[in-house]
Amino acid sequence: MKIFFYKIVIFFIPIAIIFSIIEYKLRIIPNNYSYKSSYLDRNAEKIEVLILGNSHSFYGLNPSYIEYSCFNAANVSQTINIDYFILKKYLTKFKSLKLVIIPISYSSLFSFIEEGKGQWRIKNYCIYYNYPSYDVKNHFEILNGKMNYHINRITNYHFQNKGDINCSKLGFGLDYKFKHKLNFEVTGKEAAIRHTKENINNTLIRSKQLLRRIFDDCSLRGIKVVLFTPPAHRDYRKWIDEEQFKLMDYECKSLVKESSNVYYYSYFESDKFEDIDFFDADHLNHRGARKLSVILNKLVIKKINNE
Repeated sequence: MKIFFYKIVIFFIPIAIIFSIIEYKLRIIPNNYSYKSSYLDRNAEKIEVLILGNSHSFYGLNPSYIEYSCFNAANVSQTINIDYFILKKYLTKFKSLKLVIIPISYSSLFSFIEEGKGQWRIKNYCIYYNYPSYDVKNHFEILNGKMNYHINRITNYHFQNKGDINCSKLGFGLDYKFKHKLNFEVTGKEAAIRHTKENINNTLIRSKQLLRRIFDDCSLRGIKVVLFTPPAHRDYRKWIDEEQFKLMDYECKSLVKESSNVYYYSYFESDKFEDIDFFDADHLNHRGARKLSVILNKLVIKKINNE
């Protein structure tokens, strides 16, 4: 029995070594999550305006157009529970924080990152932000994705110096350029159907609880919160479920009434945004992001100055 056990140990030792080497090599590849976590660790005390949320703020709000020390901590598919986790983690370090911006998109109140196709992204928060999870898979890069994908990432980084960072120094997503825009009709239908949820009541209750915690934590420290619904192209709007949208809008307005430090603005159907401002049917490109950032900058100035 001892010999059998010894052979098993000998067999698994090289596998464990190879596993560890690959995991280490994957973790040292720069990415948006490691970059943003590191930035917050180093600069939290200086930040005056913090942007949270999903791809609509990651690609839609450029801190360069905000007239305060601003950082975009949003990421693709980042949901309200992750927003709350990030805010809570750094709250005592946010010595200068005056205002938090959170997007409330069509599906924001009715979905969490643990659900659907985006759940593989949880590992990014577990590994680089120390987000708690009982699922072992969420704590290893190598357990998420196929081996050839991992090898390609390692090869690209070590031989071509290609990391996985696609954001600016202030956290704004750089991929969605005007010249690369996608078909609005196709992306509008696909995205609207993907964002339309069923059995939304339980998720809605949890989302409201988390938002109230954000509001309360911010209120205790004199921090204001701006919620906004991002612009959407007409080819996205025509495919949404009207009842889900009305419920989202109603709940946002109701939550604002409960808190004196919270404000809500909807740009969902704003005529200020044209076709040229969109990358796809529900995301702005860099031109549209500049426009939205300038609009919100005016609100930020007013709210911080109590106007």
